[in-house]
Amino acid sequence: MKMLAKLLEQDGMREMLFQEVLTKSSGMFLVASLQLDMLGSCLNIRDLRAGLEQLPKGVEAMYASTMERIEHQADPSLAKLALVWLVHALESMTIDDLRHALAFDPVRSKYDPELLVDADSLVSVCCGLITLEPQSKLVRLVHYTAKDFLEPYLRNDYPEPHDLIASSCIAYLMHCGFHDMQDNIPGDYEDSIFDENQFLGYSHRQWAPHSRLCTSVPPATADFIFQCRHFPIFEEDYDLLDSGSLHVAEAYGLQTLLRDWFDQSRSSSFALLHNLDVNARTDYGYTPLHFASRLGHTETVRVLLDVEGIDVHYPDIRGITPLMIASENGHVETVKLLLAVVDIEHVNATNN
Repeated sequence: MKMLAKLLEQDGMREMLFQEVLTKSSGMFLVASLQLDMLGSCLNIRDLRAGLEQLPKGVEAMYASTMERIEHQADPSLAKLALVWLVHALESMTIDDLRHALAFDPVRSKYDPELLVDADSLVSVCCGLITLEPQSKLVRLVHYTAKDFLEPYLRNDYPEPHDLIASSCIAYLMHCGFHDMQDNIPGDYEDSIFDENQFLGYSHRQWAPHSRLCTSVPPATADFIFQCRHFPIFEEDYDLLDSGSLHVAEAYGLQTLLRDWFDQSRSSSFALLHNLDVNARTDYGYTPLHFASRLGHTETVRVLLDVEGIDVHYPDIRGITPLMIASENGHVETVKLLLAVVDIEHVNATNN
């Protein structure tokens, strides 16, 4: 933009630019902003005159022209991946969140800090389609209409955007050792562990929602859950650190994955290979059925009750059974399912 400012100092050029931009933008600030970004690469007066003549009219044409500029970059993938993230993100992202999200190596399925790019370069390669708020450091699409244009456009190169995003989140969680956290950490997202690791908060909150939005559960998600030994699952009144694969799959609503696993375990050594124990307990004494009953995940309860060898009566360290915890939390449908299988002597059981 500095070069453009110098060119506009010459006689008549500022007025010419003003008239052309005003006419071709139809007075829309968004279009005018993108047009100025496009003219920012002009090096001399002849370039500027040609650029003004070629300015597209209207929002759709401006978006198409901007994407054409991106496609002609030496490596357009960085800008396009940034746009994929901002189109499909489930919450606001800071520029540092986005920088770390893009430092994902899809070939190795790993986070690679050597792939980090600086904020200015990242904003620049997107050619005006993203904006950075100076104080909050939040990065956004330039306008809500950009999402309507970009979503179908980007689908050609990235048909499963949520798979890509979930895999990036999971890679960062693995990088930070969240699959096997040996030390207790508080459940407040303002705590230092999240402040010190950009993108960790987003990854921990959103890896599962993105996974559920995929056509099918991504292989990266299943592999990650299999590796979970002590994964921090934050609840309203405690954080469950010593949660393994089944607890993680249940807590995050991935019942289709549980069903597939137990279907496979009936006819192979799948359960033994992946250490799947339907009655696995945490330090609190919680089994996967406790989790499903507490959260009211009715479909997951159905899946678990179909598994051979499940213990529906086992109490946690407080003497609370799955039936008790479902009743306590008001999950009527879950209570009905459990009453159908619980022995009569356990219906009126009390805790310690």
